[in-house]
Amino acid sequence: MPLRPPTEEDLLELADRLWLNLTDNEVSTFLELIESEMEAYETVRTYTPEQRLGGAEVRSRNAGTRVSRSDDPHNAWVSSCRVLGAENGPLSGMEVAVKDNISVAGVEMTCGSSVVEGYVPDVDAVVITRLLDAGADIVGKTNMDAMGTSTTGHSAFGPIHHPTVADRLAGDRAGEVLLLLQTGMLMQRWEPIKGEASASLRHTVASLD
Repeated sequence: MPLRPPTEEDLLELADRLWLNLTDNEVSTFLELIESEMEAYETVRTYTPEQRLGGAEVRSRNAGTRVSRSDDPHNAWVSSCRVLGAENGPLSGMEVAVKDNISVAGVEMTCGSSVVEGYVPDVDAVVITRLLDAGADIVGKTNMDAMGTSTTGHSAFGPIHHPTVADRLAGDRAGEVLLLLQTGMLMQRWEPIKGEASASLRHTVASLD
């Protein structure tokens, strides 16, 4: 059955529920935008892609544990875990830290928020599958801004502290990466994996110079 685009009445009803007062021109513009995207949605519905999440290999993995403040005085980690990658591969011997908004099957994913705390995905993100297939080991989930929505380094698990200035935060959305690298908790054979928003990773890495 083809998708039915929303009517003007549908949009107005939704706007009312969201406390939005749309003008006639805005309603018309939204309807045009939706209509222009309908073909793309119909195309996606015809796809029957091969399942890519989770990978084909059974991996040795544990559920991970929260890192104690004594072991992590700057609060850069949410949890430590160990998911072993393939024995042979271009990344064999490399240990990878994953920002805690990337799905690792069997390991809690919090997105730095108490809303998501306790959620344990049952599939690996594509990037995790590829890392494991290439031989890398996943060793932990790093702290992050709650839902990645600020630049301060505050999460449900507390702020990410600056490694050298006691009364400051590590700052930016990639502050935990800088912190782990500067303090040696992430060694050369460890690599951080995260998404980038507003050049946050580049800003953070540039501050290492």
